[in-house]
Order: sequence, then C-alpha cells, then structure tokens
Amino acid sequence: MPPRQGYVAGLQSQAGELARHTALLARVQSADDLSALRRHAEHVYNLLAGSLDQQFGDLDGDGHARNPGDGFGLLPNGAQVGYIQACANAANDAANAPDATDAINVRAGHLQTSAENVRGWASDARTIALRLSSAANTAAVAQDVAQLVQLSNQIARGVDTNGDGEIAPVAGEGGALVAYEHARYMAGLGFSPAATP
Repeated sequence: MPPRQGYVAGLQSQAGELARHTALLARVQSADDLSALRRHAEHVYNLLAGSLDQQFGDLDGDGHARNPGDGFGLLPNGAQVGYIQACANAANDAANAPDATDAINVRAGHLQTSAENVRGWASDARTIALRLSSAANTAAVAQDVAQLVQLSNQIARGVDTNGDGEIAPVAGEGGALVAYEHARYMAGLGFSPAATP
C-alpha cells in the first residue's frame, strides 16, 4: 500500500514503531513467554519487510498475520520500494534538480548516507526477526534478541561509533532520525536563528 505521508516522515515513524516492538520482544523473552516472543518477531519482520514481501504474513503460525506497520515496509518488497529506498531516491532527485543549491546537495548526501546505514541494519534485523518467529525456546535466542534490539535502536536513532558524543550523517552512524533532520534542513525547515531586520 502506498504511504500516506512523506517518505522521510514514514521512515522515522516506522523506525520508532520498530524500536517499540523490539523492546516488547525483549521483555517477553526475559519473561520466558515463547508464544509472545514469536508473535512480536512476526510484527518486527512484517514491519521491516512490507506487505508485498513473499514471506510477509502469519510467521508464528497462530492463524493471524499481524503487522504494526503501514505495509509499505522499510525494505523493498514486491512493487514497493520501501521507505529507505524511497528516501534515497527523493534525495537523489532533489540533488539532481536544476535549481539544487550547494546546501541541498550536501544535505541530500547526508540523507543518502543515513539511508544506506539504515538499509544494512534493517536487512540484518529482518533476518533475525524471521529466525525468531519460529524460535523453539526463549533461552536459546537471548543473543538474537539483544542484537535485534541494538539494530532497531540504530535504525531509529543511529549510533555514535567514534565516541564524539554526536550521531553524524556519516557511514555507520546516521539512522532514521538523522535522515529526518537532514531532509528538513534540505527543505529549508531546519533549526536556525531568526534573521534580524
């Protein structure tokens, strides 16, 4: 289903929902609730993969296909490019527009770099979520759950890999929040001091 919001807003929104569901997944894993773990893994997979993905649906086998996302997915699925690629495409289009300024080109690059970071993390998270949706016991998957939580947080917020106290729009750091911020800057909606008359 096509999104009903801007691509970068959709990326940020869906990334937040992803982080929420992986936190729930970690909670039920700690509580040794296998059926809930498998159900939340299904939620995570379906949100990441999108409704046109070949494996989208009732992964935990409870008779219900659940998806807390909007169906567009973060990753490409069927005829849908997903939010990550849609953001990268929009940034590329903005940078190649005849009236693109130097500032737009710089911010478009930042958005594309952050989208590429998110793409890698989301691909890894999708693989783990699929595996967790058919887990046989909660204790054996503790490491997978921890890794999925880490990846979802990186997708939503990014990660400060160099320890400088900032999550920058560079390879390995920027996530959906950074992409959103730089899309706003690119559109002239960034935070800057008001001009004095």
